[in-house]
Amino acid sequence: MLLFAIAVSAMAIVSACGLGSNRSRTGQELGSEAERQKAFQLIEDANQNIKSIKVLYRNNNSKIGELEQALKAGDLKRVKELADELSLAINDGYLFADSILSKIEEAQTLDINPTWKRYLSLKQESLELQIRAFDYRKSSAELFRDKIGTEDQATLKLARDTFKSNEEGFKKYMDEAEKVSKEADELRKSTIGK
Repeated sequence: MLLFAIAVSAMAIVSACGLGSNRSRTGQELGSEAERQKAFQLIEDANQNIKSIKVLYRNNNSKIGELEQALKAGDLKRVKELADELSLAINDGYLFADSILSKIEEAQTLDINPTWKRYLSLKQESLELQIRAFDYRKSSAELFRDKIGTEDQATLKLARDTFKSNEEGFKKYMDEAEKVSKEADELRKSTIGK
């Protein structure tokens, strides 16, 4: 479930690095062959993690809506089940995201065109914002999994309010991440024309 947006925003990294040729659209050198090949391999490895994140997302995407419905209905058993499943999926997503980030960071240290380093930096910033967004969802999942155990109306109201607040935080960071990702995509388009 975690980081579908990361998967979408990072898919263009390989082509964007201009790793297949030695020059950008503007004719600017893209770095040494060995360094470009190493960067290409790092990004290919990152793309494998992106595929794993996409599977997590496909398998867990509907659970946020189910969680909200179970919470509204006061079905605390189902809330706890869904929260536990989401928490595990988010933890798995974090592992993949950390791997992606480390590969992007390593690729940025290589001898590649400064424009592509900037592109990778923007993608990294976008991924980090998306991770922060999912911190809100993880907080909700952990609250429901660990703290909800009563049908007391005050407790349920607090849980609903916390869920609503966390979803607002999630949306805020995802929107910021999307803006940064679009900036990176515009940089890529202006450089290689794709």
